[in-house]
Amino acid sequence: MMLNDVNSFIFLRSKTGLAILHEYKLGGGNHLSLIGQFAILNFISKIHLILNKGNEAYVGSDEVTKIQELKRNAPSNVRRYVWVPRLGEVNEKGAFVLLVLKYPKDMGIPKVQNKIEKVWDDLRNKISHLATIEVDNIAMTLEYPTIEFPQIFEEAKKWTLAKPFIIIDPAKRERHKAKIIREDPNFKKPISRIMWNAASDVVTVDFLNIAIQEISDWIIENINRGVYKEDCLFETKRWIEVNFKSTN
Repeated sequence: MMLNDVNSFIFLRSKTGLAILHEYKLGGGNHLSLIGQFAILNFISKIHLILNKGNEAYVGSDEVTKIQELKRNAPSNVRRYVWVPRLGEVNEKGAFVLLVLKYPKDMGIPKVQNKIEKVWDDLRNKISHLATIEVDNIAMTLEYPTIEFPQIFEEAKKWTLAKPFIIIDPAKRERHKAKIIREDPNFKKPISRIMWNAASDVVTVDFLNIAIQEISDWIIENINRGVYKEDCLFETKRWIEVNFKSTN
Protein backbone atom coordinates (compact mmCIF):
# COMPACT_ATOMS: atom_id res chain seq x y z
CA MET A 1 0.00 0.00 0.00
CA MET A 2 2.83 2.40 0.86
CA LEU A 3 4.52 1.67 -2.46
CA ASN A 4 1.26 2.53 -4.21
CA ASP A 5 1.20 5.84 -2.32
CA VAL A 6 4.68 6.57 -3.68
CA ASN A 7 3.38 5.71 -7.15
CA SER A 8 0.96 8.63 -6.74
CA PHE A 9 3.95 10.98 -6.65
CA ILE A 10 5.52 9.23 -9.63
CA PHE A 11 2.24 9.71 -11.53
CA LEU A 12 2.74 13.47 -11.11
CA ARG A 13 5.90 13.14 -13.25
CA SER A 14 4.03 11.52 -16.16
CA LYS A 15 2.68 13.31 -19.23
CA THR A 16 -0.76 13.81 -17.65
CA GLY A 17 0.51 14.20 -14.10
CA LEU A 18 2.94 17.01 -14.90
CA ALA A 19 0.05 19.21 -16.01
CA ILE A 20 -1.63 18.66 -12.62
CA LEU A 21 1.64 19.20 -10.74
CA HIS A 22 2.29 22.55 -12.42
CA GLU A 23 -1.35 23.72 -12.29
CA TYR A 24 -1.62 23.22 -8.53
CA LYS A 25 2.06 23.93 -7.79
CA LEU A 26 2.51 20.58 -6.04
CA GLY A 27 5.80 19.30 -4.65
CA GLY A 28 7.36 16.12 -5.96
CA GLY A 29 7.21 14.28 -2.63
CA ASN A 30 10.77 12.99 -2.93
CA HIS A 31 11.64 13.09 0.78
CA LEU A 32 8.18 12.01 1.89
CA SER A 33 8.39 9.02 -0.46
CA LEU A 34 11.84 8.13 0.84
CA ILE A 35 10.62 8.02 4.46
CA GLY A 36 8.05 5.38 3.52
CA GLN A 37 10.41 3.45 1.26
CA PHE A 38 13.12 3.15 3.90
CA ALA A 39 10.50 2.09 6.48
CA ILE A 40 9.58 -0.79 4.15
CA LEU A 41 13.24 -1.59 3.42
CA ASN A 42 13.94 -1.63 7.15
CA PHE A 43 11.17 -4.15 7.78
CA ILE A 44 12.15 -6.32 4.79
CA SER A 45 15.80 -6.27 5.91
CA LYS A 46 14.85 -7.51 9.38
CA ILE A 47 12.68 -10.30 7.96
CA HIS A 48 15.53 -11.31 5.63
CA LEU A 49 18.05 -11.34 8.50
CA ILE A 50 15.86 -13.59 10.68
CA LEU A 51 15.15 -15.90 7.74
CA ASN A 52 18.91 -16.35 7.45
CA LYS A 53 19.98 -16.38 11.12
CA GLY A 54 16.94 -17.38 13.14
CA ASN A 55 16.82 -16.31 16.78
CA GLU A 56 20.44 -15.11 16.61
CA ALA A 57 19.13 -12.12 14.65
CA TYR A 58 17.06 -10.53 17.41
CA VAL A 59 17.06 -9.92 21.15
CA GLY A 60 15.29 -12.72 23.01
CA SER A 61 13.69 -12.80 26.46
CA ASP A 62 16.78 -14.41 28.05
CA GLU A 63 19.00 -11.54 26.88
CA VAL A 64 16.54 -8.95 28.16
CA THR A 65 16.34 -10.68 31.56
CA LYS A 66 20.13 -10.88 31.89
CA ILE A 67 20.63 -7.19 31.10
CA GLN A 68 17.79 -6.18 33.46
CA GLU A 69 19.51 -8.15 36.23
CA LEU A 70 22.86 -6.57 35.38
CA LYS A 71 21.27 -3.13 35.58
CA ARG A 72 19.67 -3.88 38.98
CA ASN A 73 23.00 -5.04 40.40
CA ALA A 74 25.07 -2.22 38.93
CA PRO A 75 26.27 0.67 41.13
CA SER A 76 23.79 3.56 41.18
CA ASN A 77 26.15 5.87 39.27
CA VAL A 78 26.44 3.26 36.51
CA ARG A 79 22.85 1.98 36.42
CA ARG A 80 21.45 4.81 34.29
CA TYR A 81 23.97 4.06 31.55
CA VAL A 82 22.93 0.40 31.25
CA TRP A 83 20.54 0.22 28.31
CA VAL A 84 17.97 -2.58 28.30
CA PRO A 85 17.09 -3.60 24.72
CA ARG A 86 13.51 -4.18 23.66
CA LEU A 87 12.35 -7.77 23.18
CA GLY A 88 12.63 -8.63 19.49
CA GLU A 89 15.03 -5.78 18.72
CA VAL A 90 17.15 -6.22 15.58
CA ASN A 91 20.35 -4.48 14.49
CA GLU A 92 18.79 -2.46 11.66
CA LYS A 93 21.99 -1.37 9.98
CA GLY A 94 23.41 -4.90 10.08
CA ALA A 95 20.18 -6.25 8.59
CA PHE A 96 20.37 -3.76 5.70
CA VAL A 97 24.02 -4.64 5.06
CA LEU A 98 23.21 -8.36 4.80
CA LEU A 99 20.29 -7.69 2.46
CA VAL A 100 22.40 -5.63 0.04
CA LEU A 101 25.23 -8.19 0.15
CA LYS A 102 22.95 -11.17 -0.54
CA TYR A 103 20.50 -9.61 -2.99
CA PRO A 104 21.69 -10.80 -6.45
CA LYS A 105 20.78 -7.65 -8.39
CA ASP A 106 22.91 -4.50 -8.50
CA MET A 107 21.14 -1.69 -6.61
CA GLY A 108 23.97 0.74 -7.30
CA ILE A 109 25.48 0.33 -3.82
CA PRO A 110 28.99 -1.20 -3.78
CA LYS A 111 28.85 -4.57 -2.00
CA VAL A 112 31.29 -3.43 0.67
CA GLN A 113 30.17 -3.24 4.30
CA ASN A 114 31.36 0.27 5.16
CA LYS A 115 29.90 1.71 1.94
CA ILE A 116 26.51 0.07 2.60
CA GLU A 117 26.62 1.38 6.18
CA LYS A 118 27.32 4.89 4.88
CA VAL A 119 24.21 4.75 2.67
CA TRP A 120 22.19 3.72 5.73
CA ASP A 121 23.63 6.54 7.85
CA ASP A 122 23.45 9.28 5.21
CA LEU A 123 20.06 8.43 3.76
CA ARG A 124 17.90 6.19 5.95
CA ASN A 125 18.91 7.45 9.40
CA LYS A 126 18.76 11.10 8.37
CA ILE A 127 15.42 10.86 6.54
CA SER A 128 13.83 8.79 9.34
CA HIS A 129 14.99 10.89 12.29
CA LEU A 130 15.52 14.36 10.80
CA ALA A 131 13.13 14.29 7.78
CA THR A 132 16.04 15.13 5.48
CA ILE A 133 19.15 13.44 4.13
CA GLU A 134 22.86 14.10 4.49
CA VAL A 135 23.98 17.44 3.05
CA ASP A 136 24.86 17.30 -0.68
CA ASN A 137 23.09 13.95 -1.16
CA ILE A 138 20.07 14.01 -3.46
CA ALA A 139 16.65 12.30 -3.39
CA MET A 140 14.99 12.71 -6.75
CA THR A 141 12.35 11.58 -9.20
CA LEU A 142 12.60 11.82 -12.96
CA GLU A 143 10.12 13.61 -15.22
CA TYR A 144 8.49 11.73 -18.08
CA PRO A 145 6.84 14.47 -20.20
CA THR A 146 6.13 12.16 -23.16
CA ILE A 147 5.19 8.99 -21.23
CA GLU A 148 1.94 8.14 -19.48
CA PHE A 149 2.04 6.62 -16.00
CA PRO A 150 1.44 2.92 -16.89
CA GLN A 151 4.46 2.99 -19.22
CA ILE A 152 6.92 4.53 -16.79
CA PHE A 153 7.93 1.35 -14.94
CA GLU A 154 8.17 -0.72 -18.11
CA GLU A 155 10.39 1.92 -19.71
CA ALA A 156 12.54 2.23 -16.57
CA LYS A 157 13.20 -1.53 -16.52
CA LYS A 158 14.78 -1.24 -19.98
CA TRP A 159 17.49 1.15 -18.78
CA THR A 160 20.58 -0.77 -17.71
CA LEU A 161 21.66 2.23 -15.62
CA ALA A 162 18.29 2.54 -13.86
CA LYS A 163 19.52 1.57 -10.41
CA PRO A 164 17.94 3.09 -7.27
CA PHE A 165 21.28 4.35 -5.91
CA ILE A 166 24.15 6.20 -7.55
CA ILE A 167 27.14 6.16 -5.21
CA ILE A 168 29.81 8.55 -6.41
CA ASP A 169 33.42 7.45 -6.04
CA PRO A 170 35.49 10.63 -6.62
CA ALA A 171 38.51 8.59 -7.69
CA LYS A 172 36.51 6.93 -10.49
CA ARG A 173 34.36 9.91 -11.47
CA GLU A 174 36.04 10.57 -14.83
CA ARG A 175 36.03 6.87 -15.69
CA HIS A 176 32.29 6.77 -14.96
CA LYS A 177 31.74 9.77 -17.24
CA ALA A 178 33.61 8.06 -20.08
CA LYS A 179 31.46 4.93 -19.64
CA ILE A 180 28.26 7.00 -19.75
CA ILE A 181 29.35 8.67 -23.00
CA ARG A 182 30.14 5.27 -24.57
CA GLU A 183 26.78 3.79 -23.58
CA ASP A 184 24.61 6.84 -24.29
CA PRO A 185 26.56 9.38 -26.38
CA ASN A 186 23.56 11.62 -27.04
CA PHE A 187 22.28 11.55 -23.43
CA LYS A 188 18.87 10.32 -24.57
CA LYS A 189 18.28 8.52 -21.29
CA PRO A 190 17.46 10.90 -18.41
CA ILE A 191 19.49 8.78 -15.98
CA SER A 192 22.62 9.35 -18.08
CA ARG A 193 22.35 13.11 -17.65
CA ILE A 194 21.83 12.70 -13.91
CA MET A 195 24.88 10.47 -13.51
CA TRP A 196 26.95 12.88 -15.59
CA ASN A 197 26.05 15.85 -13.42
CA ALA A 198 25.94 14.12 -10.04
CA ALA A 199 28.58 15.35 -7.62
CA SER A 200 27.20 13.47 -4.61
CA ASP A 201 25.26 10.29 -3.89
CA VAL A 202 21.79 10.05 -5.43
CA VAL A 203 18.74 7.93 -4.61
CA THR A 204 16.08 7.82 -7.31
CA VAL A 205 12.63 7.28 -5.79
CA ASP A 206 11.14 5.86 -9.01
CA PHE A 207 13.70 3.07 -9.27
CA LEU A 208 13.73 2.37 -5.53
CA ASN A 209 9.99 1.60 -5.68
CA ILE A 210 10.66 -0.99 -8.37
CA ALA A 211 13.62 -2.43 -6.46
CA ILE A 212 11.68 -2.86 -3.19
CA GLN A 213 8.96 -4.83 -4.97
CA GLU A 214 11.59 -7.00 -6.68
CA ILE A 215 13.37 -7.65 -3.36
CA SER A 216 10.06 -8.74 -1.80
CA ASP A 217 9.41 -11.07 -4.74
CA TRP A 218 12.93 -12.52 -4.38
CA ILE A 219 12.45 -13.30 -0.67
CA ILE A 220 9.02 -14.87 -1.29
CA GLU A 221 10.48 -16.97 -4.11
CA ASN A 222 13.29 -18.15 -1.78
CA ILE A 223 10.71 -19.14 0.85
CA ASN A 224 8.73 -21.13 -1.74
CA ARG A 225 11.92 -22.82 -2.96
CA GLY A 226 12.86 -23.94 0.55
CA VAL A 227 16.03 -21.82 0.73
CA TYR A 228 15.57 -20.98 4.43
CA LYS A 229 15.70 -23.51 7.27
CA GLU A 230 12.51 -24.54 9.05
CA ASP A 231 13.71 -23.18 12.40
CA CYS A 232 14.45 -19.80 10.77
CA LEU A 233 10.97 -19.73 9.23
CA PHE A 234 9.52 -20.48 12.67
CA GLU A 235 11.62 -17.74 14.30
CA THR A 236 10.46 -15.26 11.65
CA LYS A 237 6.83 -16.09 12.46
CA ARG A 238 7.57 -15.77 16.18
CA TRP A 239 9.34 -12.42 15.72
CA ILE A 240 6.36 -11.03 13.80
CA GLU A 241 4.03 -12.16 16.60
CA VAL A 242 6.23 -10.61 19.30
CA ASN A 243 6.37 -7.27 17.47
CA PHE A 244 2.96 -6.96 15.88
CA LYS A 245 0.40 -9.16 17.65
CA SER A 246 -2.24 -7.17 19.52
CA THR A 247 -1.98 -7.40 23.31
CA ASN A 248 -5.77 -7.08 23.68
